[in-house]
Amino acid sequence: MRSRRGRCRSRSPTRCGSNRRGDARVPSAHRGRLSWNQHRRIAGNRCGRSPTSLSATVPPQTKSKSARAAAGDLTDADVVAAVDAVLAERGYDGLTVQAVAARAGVRAADLRARFRSPHDLFDLALAAYYDRHRTALAAALAADAPLRDRVHQLVDAWLDTVDANPTYARIVQAQLATDGRHAERIREHLRRALAPIETLLAEVTPADGPLAARHFHVSLAGVIASYFTYTPIIGTRAWGNNPLSPGALAERRAHVHWIVDVWLDALTRR
Repeated sequence: MRSRRGRCRSRSPTRCGSNRRGDARVPSAHRGRLSWNQHRRIAGNRCGRSPTSLSATVPPQTKSKSARAAAGDLTDADVVAAVDAVLAERGYDGLTVQAVAARAGVRAADLRARFRSPHDLFDLALAAYYDRHRTALAAALAADAPLRDRVHQLVDAWLDTVDANPTYARIVQAQLATDGRHAERIREHLRRALAPIETLLAEVTPADGPLAARHFHVSLAGVIASYFTYTPIIGTRAWGNNPLSPGALAERRAHVHWIVDVWLDALTRR
């Protein structure tokens, strides 16, 4: 049955001959297994309607399985890289599962199956940050060199870690200052990361008193980390340049090494 415009008005695909099992327009893999609507789309092709690609007859589960497979292939390192990028762009308050999924190239629902909230994502990235920190410090501390050289190598390793991840310095400070959700986890990471530094400094410091290793440990942390929390606020206006530019960071590194030399000179003279 055809209308004046020549288009088939039949609601039954069998009248257009498209419901036969041997129809060449139906992929052999799907003959006899297509839904009524899929047969109608094929029937439309036989009746002069706009062509429908054969991919339209493939069950929709195929694409969702591919998406799930892609999310399943996502490694923790991929997730951490996506979290780091979102934190650098939006800060801690802008971290969402949707933003990380978009950066990683997967569906938010698939990512949420592994990480239920932004807090879970941040915990993973935070652990990876401190793993990098501890690895760098351990390599410097294990070097076969005089104490002064080892301390300077430790400073370089610490600065390298923070230079590459300046956002974490600000987030860590904010979490500790406000006793935030991640504060206790950060304290544990800090204890593990900084304990070897006290062991190293104990070679030239007394066990107790104002010159004990624990004071230099905290002082060194402040000298390094505070630069990345204060200077983004006051640096450009006060200094006239970007405090996180390569030139400014190199200048700061030289200053930190000078402070360490002053400390070590004073400790060895006493």
